[in-house]
Amino acid sequence: MSDAATQANAKDRPNPSPDVHPPEKIARTTKKKGAKKATLDTPELLVLGLLAGVYIAFGSLFSTVALAGADGLPHGVGQVLAGVTFSLGLILVLVGGAELFTGNTLLVVAWAEERAGIGPVLRSLGIAYVMNFIGSLAIVALAFAAGVHTAGDSAVG
Repeated sequence: MSDAATQANAKDRPNPSPDVHPPEKIARTTKKKGAKKATLDTPELLVLGLLAGVYIAFGSLFSTVALAGADGLPHGVGQVLAGVTFSLGLILVLVGGAELFTGNTLLVVAWAEERAGIGPVLRSLGIAYVMNFIGSLAIVALAFAAGVHTAGDSAVG
C-alpha cells in the first residue's frame, strides 16, 4: 500500500482514544490548565485538596486490607493486587477532579511560561500539600476508630 493510501486510510478511521495527543499539545494544555489551577478560589482548593488526600488514603487503606493475610499468595500476585487496589485512589482523584499535590507540581510549567505568577503557584501547591495531608489523616483516624487495624486477627495492623 502506498504512503498516500495509508494516510488516506488513517484519516478515515476514528482516533481510538481521544486522549492521545502529541507532546506539543500536551505542553500547551498543561500551560493553559496550570494557569487556571493556580488561580482557583481558596475554598474550592481547600475542599479539592482535602478530597485528594482522602481518596489517596482510601486507596492505600484498600491496598493494605487486600494484602492483609495474603501470605499464601505468590509475591508477584500480591504486588499486582496491591497496585490494582491502590489505583482506586488515583481513579477517584481523576474522576472527582481533586487537587493532588503531586499532580499540581506541573503548575511550574505555567509559571515557567509566564502564564501564572510564582505567588499563586506556591499558594496552590502549599494548600494542596497541607489539605492532602489533613485528608489522609482523617481517613487514618476513621480507620483507627473503626478498628480496621484489628481486622483479620490484626493482620491489617
